[in-house]
Amino acid sequence: IALLSMALFFATLNYQDLPTPIDDLHRKISLAELAFALLTGVMFLPAPFTLTLNGALFLISPAWSLFNELMVNLAYAIKGARAGTKGIAVVLAASAVVLIFAAFHSGKLHLGFRWHEMYAGMGRVFFSFFAGVLIYRYRKVAMEVRPLLATLCLIIVACVLSVPIEDDIRPYYDLLFVLLGWPLLLSICCAIAPGPWVARLSDFLGTASYAVYVLHIPLLAWTVFLFPALTEPEFAIYAGSVFIVVTVLLSWSLTVYFDQPVQKRLKRWLKAGASGNNTKASSLPEGA
Repeated sequence: IALLSMALFFATLNYQDLPTPIDDLHRKISLAELAFALLTGVMFLPAPFTLTLNGALFLISPAWSLFNELMVNLAYAIKGARAGTKGIAVVLAASAVVLIFAAFHSGKLHLGFRWHEMYAGMGRVFFSFFAGVLIYRYRKVAMEVRPLLATLCLIIVACVLSVPIEDDIRPYYDLLFVLLGWPLLLSICCAIAPGPWVARLSDFLGTASYAVYVLHIPLLAWTVFLFPALTEPEFAIYAGSVFIVVTVLLSWSLTVYFDQPVQKRLKRWLKAGASGNNTKASSLPEGA
């Protein structure tokens, strides 16, 4: 849905002979590049060049981190699952060095969606993934029910992501939370259980989160294109608030009523196919 809606957005711009509002240079839309980006996006592969459509490697620009996550999961399957604490510590240290260099070289850690920034994106994903592995290995098994602390953790996440930060302290701020803040918060959350209300809220947000991540760029692009007046200063704060609420609700609905049922059907189909193959194999005569 996200990929097709983004492709339709750029095709509409091309039809109206409008430049892309997403790329910094505001270049005209190339249908050949759009078709190529759609193809690589379907295969979940980065384009071999930075797209002029949006200045990124994927038609859905946030997909860069999802690709990196596939890479770190592959590394974990090949070697990481059997790695000891010392081995993981080496990965964390190397990733931290990469992130420190990237933060001070670029002034931020909002990096990874272009080829020359790919090293920073990989550093972010490898550090966070293997920090999570260690936290899980040494987590507190018996969790305490702490609804107030769980609520505080949610509030901290919202504040960290929404507070405006000056450029001169941005690299320090980003490094503080990537290297220390998020792992510490995750450690606390792994040791506590929320109360019923906070649990329902967390479940709701968790269910919506993936769809929010992949849909917010297409939804934002279409909203600004169709309702440009909403970007005016007198409307922006209200329009932004409504946009966040609508995006979350739509993402939750699509996940529950579309994505999850489709995944269940696909899993049943794959299991049925695997069972059929096993049955055929077992029915063959010995030595065949």
